[in-house]
Parts: sequence; C-alpha cells; structure tokens
Amino acid sequence: MPKLTQAVATEPTVEQDTALTLSQAHLVRQVCLEYQHLDAQIKVLEHQRDDRKKRLGELRDEAGVVSMLFEGWKVTLVGGLRKVLNKKKLYALGCKKEWYDEAEELKPSKPYERVTPPGAKTYTSEDE
Repeated sequence: MPKLTQAVATEPTVEQDTALTLSQAHLVRQVCLEYQHLDAQIKVLEHQRDDRKKRLGELRDEAGVVSMLFEGWKVTLVGGLRKVLNKKKLYALGCKKEWYDEAEELKPSKPYERVTPPGAKTYTSEDE
C-alpha cells in the first residue's frame, strides 16, 4: 500500500508497491472510472451553481444593496483586503534577505489524496 511520509524540513516522499493482482487491478480501474464519472458530474453542477450565483449577484446589484436577505437566503457581495508581505518593499526599506530567510518557517500540511484522471493536468510541487 502506498504511504506518504513527510518530515517538517524535507519534501514528501512516496513509497510505492506497484505489484497488483488481477482482481486488485480490476478493482482499481473500476473505482478510477467511477471517480472520473463523478468528477464530470461535479463539474457540471459547479458550473450550474456558478451561473445561479452570478444571476443572484446581478439581482442584488439591481436592488442596489450590498447584502440582501430573502426567505432565509442571504446574498452578499464579499470583498475586502488581506495583508500580504511584499518582499521587494521590505528589502527596499532596509531589511536584509538573510533576516527574512531566517524568519521563515516550514510547517507541515495535512496530507490528502489527489486523483488525476488520464489526460488531465498533472501537478507538481510548484503548483501548490
């Protein structure tokens, strides 16, 4: 069984045992095809949901409000600002790169399963 092991300061490593019996290979193939079918259904539903969300936003704009409550449903335009550390500006203000590098910490993230069907975009560690 593949296992994902991860240490705080190192990259994740994958241990694989690819020897599958014929019945295991058949079962993996079947579950992958079921996953692909469900993924396609989810994409269609997400597209439909996004269309409805856009329409609700248009109706909220027509009403001239930022937030509206209707029969328990709340439609709100969410916007705002978040703080982001600008490294270039920090260096321009006199902070040394070594100080910034010394202050950086690596924290482990929760491992999860990523399933990539054939023909879909493959992910690398830089994409995350």
